[in-house]
Amino acid sequence: DWFRNKRVEQERLLNAAKFAVENANIKPKKIHNFSSAVSFEEVAEVKHFEFPKYVMADDLKTAEKCGYNRLRVINAIVELESPLSEEWLLKRISFLFGREKVTSVVRREFEDTMENCDNFKIVRKNGFLYAQEKGIPMLRVPYKNAKIIREIKYISLEELALGIREILKQNISVEKNGLFRLLIQQLGFTRVGDALIDRLESALQLLSKQIEVNGDMLSLKSK
Repeated sequence: DWFRNKRVEQERLLNAAKFAVENANIKPKKIHNFSSAVSFEEVAEVKHFEFPKYVMADDLKTAEKCGYNRLRVINAIVELESPLSEEWLLKRISFLFGREKVTSVVRREFEDTMENCDNFKIVRKNGFLYAQEKGIPMLRVPYKNAKIIREIKYISLEELALGIREILKQNISVEKNGLFRLLIQQLGFTRVGDALIDRLESALQLLSKQIEVNGDMLSLKSK
């Protein structure tokens, strides 16, 4: 509780000490003289939270295992990585359509393939593929020194929103710019660009009913 809500716990501690002094029946025989006072300075730092790592499928091995059946390959990757950006997926599996890059032919054949995605309980929404029987995962971040990092547009707003909510849950209240900086760093980006900020702002909007805004400070609404 001291780390989760320091301000409240400080007040409780001081009130408990005051109550003990005012209600003491026996005077202590010896008064301890502490040489240094305790400082209750507020540290404006976002508490670190260890996000889970993003596990990425080996596309070639998955294709071999699924006999190069397009829909089965897509299903296997979505099962592991859901929610998954369709655009990013197409870049990775264009070889299944006989192309090195995403072309109009690839997109057309992909649309034909996805007509039967319901059979595999794959849901298409806002450019992302979701495994119907899996919930939205906690925000996943890349491994240290990862060769491939998801672009911010390839991360669903729902996943980003869960990451924002978890940081607020851990810190009680957070300054928005500090929150965004932490997320950007955790996601492996070295520069803060408009695309990053806009995406995080959109994710924050998903939590509008759950968050209280006081100036630049954000906190979760009490239940």
